[in-house]
Amino acid sequence: MIYAAIEIWHHEVIHISLAGIYYSTLIGAITSALIYVLWYILMKELRGVTSAVIQMLVPVIVAISSAPLLVEQITTRLILAGATMLTGILLVTI
Repeated sequence: MIYAAIEIWHHEVIHISLAGIYYSTLIGAITSALIYVLWYILMKELRGVTSAVIQMLVPVIVAISSAPLLVEQITTRLILAGATMLTGILLVTI
């Protein structure tokens, strides 16, 4: 169902391999585990509001760290979105 929806949306045939599924799952698990370890280390040092806001770093860190491992390009859109999120986090924590 999801595969068909993606093909309709992109108007092209999409090839999904078992190796691709394996590697994307592995990379996601590794980056998520590293982020959670970092998160629990930081939780001891931060106040409630600050820790809640800093939690918004997770998508930026995962996107930037997994892109090279998956041989994906870091686009201008990704950089601008990450910079916007980081600016918002900075404004709230200040």
